[in-house]
Amino acid sequence: MTDHIGWSFPDVDAKMKEFQAAGIKIVSPVSEIPNLYKAGMIEDPWGTRIQIVQDPETPGFHHVQLLVADPEATYTWFLTYFGGDRTKLKGTRDALKYGAVWLIASRGEGEESKGRAIDHIGFGTSTRPGSLAELGAVLKAGGVTFKQEQHGIRVGSKPVQVFIIQGPSGCEIEVLER
Repeated sequence: MTDHIGWSFPDVDAKMKEFQAAGIKIVSPVSEIPNLYKAGMIEDPWGTRIQIVQDPETPGFHHVQLLVADPEATYTWFLTYFGGDRTKLKGTRDALKYGAVWLIASRGEGEESKGRAIDHIGFGTSTRPGSLAELGAVLKAGGVTFKQEQHGIRVGSKPVQVFIIQGPSGCEIEVLER
């Protein structure tokens, strides 16, 4: 299940004050997360939890945090099917890195994500070599459940091919190829 997404700003204290003044729900005030960064948590009107962090090394969209039964198995699963770099966030916290975005798996009760404010995460086939159909065959051979088979949609004026799978601990994943 996707617990929250993270967004990094140069001054987390100022940003949280700005959010508070705008009437945005503050879930937790700014505090220091030892060996990581300063962070606070807000919630949008649809229930999406957004962690606001101050990490000058990764400005903008920062991370996706999943709650899963087995973090180690989750990292292995993502590495197997979507690659990424297994590393440690700030040298202390296990994570995967995809470009500038971190994927963090924390132990917790994972539930199916469908119908939640963040009901899926997405990957493009650029995270691994081969076509969408080839990746689909690898996923099927690995016993991964397909929620939607490959089909075409339009994103703006461009046609794309997508499928949706069930990932670790109920996390739905949309995979697309442009």
